[in-house]
Amino acid sequence: MSPRSDSRQCRPDERGLDSTAVAAAAARELTSRGASPPCTVSWVFRELPGIDESPWIDAANRATGARPLPIVGDDRWPLSDEASWPRPLDAPVLGPYWRLHERSLALAREAGCTALLTGESGDQLWLGGRDWLRDRVTSGHLGAAAVGLAGACWLHLRGAELHPTLRHALGRLLRPRPLSGAVARPWLTEWARTRIEAEETESPRGPVDLAAERASELLAPFDLQHMRAAERDAEPFGVEILRPYRDRRLVEFFLGLPARWLYRPGETKPLLRGHSPAACRPRL
Repeated sequence: MSPRSDSRQCRPDERGLDSTAVAAAAARELTSRGASPPCTVSWVFRELPGIDESPWIDAANRATGARPLPIVGDDRWPLSDEASWPRPLDAPVLGPYWRLHERSLALAREAGCTALLTGESGDQLWLGGRDWLRDRVTSGHLGAAAVGLAGACWLHLRGAELHPTLRHALGRLLRPRPLSGAVARPWLTEWARTRIEAEETESPRGPVDLAAERASELLAPFDLQHMRAAERDAEPFGVEILRPYRDRRLVEFFLGLPARWLYRPGETKPLLRGHSPAACRPRL
């Protein structure tokens, strides 16, 4: 994740830890070269305090020394004035954040930034955490599996939202075969219906390659189309969009991690929180 030495770097703030980690890594890299810390383009909401993350944004900027470029997005929050949206001819829908992205690109250009780092695709790297219970059991950590299961049950009874859910974790333990979720609709071709029905009835043969399953989800056609559309929309502003979480080295690193390092009941993304073994820190 090495930013250009001849450009100032910006990124829009996205919910969660992913974009904050990108900003911190960019600031560390730039200051190590004797350059100024990056700018951070962040969405803030004054009339919608339930989704405003200003306290955490301010804390991250103070810690990294980044120069904040806030965007007040109350008039452009998702689905506001949806009837006025343009209808693209080359895509089924516009993302609900497109007007905030547009304002972010304009602000980045005004600030003299030529590259914009985002936290996009970060969530896909943690999909292996769905197998946290299965991983503990199959690796022989039965005590840790029991403790984790008890903790997940306690959180579930308290009404906490678990991602993945307790039911999902148990399902991955009992049936590790990936579920396609497809339904053999009558309007599908005979070949497609046959394939779907076979997937639902066949039993797994041999060990399931969970890393291959996670890798395939990184290449989902809709996600790839969305990224290409975002790059196209950024071209008129003269800003290049960079996605550190799509870096092949980082992707391969995450695909090689055991699920128990990717998720703990009630705590997502432990690596970014600094709660994981030092052995799993990536070196890029």
